[in-house]
Amino acid sequence: MLVLDVHKTMNTLPVMVSSGCTSLVQPLDVCLNKPLKDRIRALADAHYIDHMLEWSAQKYSASESRI
Repeated sequence: MLVLDVHKTMNTLPVMVSSGCTSLVQPLDVCLNKPLKDRIRALADAHYIDHMLEWSAQKYSASESRI
């Protein structure tokens, strides 16, 4: 599946931000992206804690580790 197809199924549009317009989209980084990244980090940390023995014993394959 192409990236554009994924965007279409999610009813989103990829856009290019022109130079000089960063200050206009910066609020999105603060109010949307940061909380999302914080949530992903918290879930990853919780998974690591819940499965510490498997991680320390390297029972996860390289592809499982990336997920």
